[in-house]
Amino acid sequence: MPGAHRLIGRVYVFGGRLPSGLLGLVAGLATPYGPVTMAGDALLWLSCTPAGRRMAGRRRFVDHRRWMVRNFALTMSIITNRVYGVLFAILLSPQLETTFHGDETLPAATVAGLGAWLGWILPLPFAEWWLERGDAAPESPSREDRRSDPR
Repeated sequence: MPGAHRLIGRVYVFGGRLPSGLLGLVAGLATPYGPVTMAGDALLWLSCTPAGRRMAGRRRFVDHRRWMVRNFALTMSIITNRVYGVLFAILLSPQLETTFHGDETLPAATVAGLGAWLGWILPLPFAEWWLERGDAAPESPSREDRRSDPR
């Protein structure tokens, strides 16, 4: 099964993740809201994948798993930022005339920024919380001491 995992991982990295991340950076430069979205999500996403790959190459599979959980959280942020975008568009549309003074570009920029940043700001800390509490948690000295303690 490790051979299948390795093959699937390579397809994921070189066939999906790397091209998507690079295209995300290009799209970030080409859209009016790009620098805001590119700075957070795309750069973080592009950094987690090589870190996970490097850990697997060093046969540090616990660390590999931790980096890939972070990568998954950032991948899911692409979906959640769409949900947040719709939610904020609905919530902010009644404010068009008052808060945004009738300028339709202001709520669009606000929705894009909120959706993009909340898309990764919420899932990534959740992933870190999950990693620190379960079987993926790193071994702490206190855990090792308890194991070796004959009491």
